[in-house]
Amino acid sequence: MTAPWLAGRLMYGAARERNREAADRTLMARIRTSLSLIGFDFGIDAIVQTLQEMALGNAPNLALNARILGFGFIAVALFPVIGAMAQYRLELTLESGNSGTSLPSR
Repeated sequence: MTAPWLAGRLMYGAARERNREAADRTLMARIRTSLSLIGFDFGIDAIVQTLQEMALGNAPNLALNARILGFGFIAVALFPVIGAMAQYRLELTLESGNSGTSLPSR
């Protein structure tokens, strides 16, 4: 039979690992979403260039608007990733501060 104090430490360690894995999954989901937004930006630019070449001729406003929209998608994608990285680092710092020991790096 395991001593009660040891069982409590083992459960706390398991909870810490679950919290860390949840933080990892959240960060990866935000990065994945941001990458898809950035990829959508390149897709819009390619579509606009194809439309310009096929039917619309020389329409500089269309290309400019597509680039502005693309830069907007990149900005919308990058700011949440920067925030997610800061939140991830804070969660790991707070979690390691609870027990006085640092979490192992992967």
